[in-house]
Amino acid sequence: MADQSEENLASDVLRGCASIAAYVGLPERRTFTGLQEGWLPGWKEGHLWVSTRSRLNHHYREANNRQQPSENQRV
Repeated sequence: MADQSEENLASDVLRGCASIAAYVGLPERRTFTGLQEGWLPGWKEGHLWVSTRSRLNHHYREANNRQQPSENQRV
């Protein structure tokens, strides 16, 4: 019987550029470029790009935080 943490990890993993693109809402080609150039988090397993929902969520949260002006910068 699978451990619950293993089940959570399995449901977190996105395999293939098409799956990652569908999750982040980008065209597949742009997602592929982002993975290749490193501005989207992921890694290769053989010929297949892989990422996780949690890493992508963290990536977008961090990007959003960097874009938000601080209280001192707001006009």
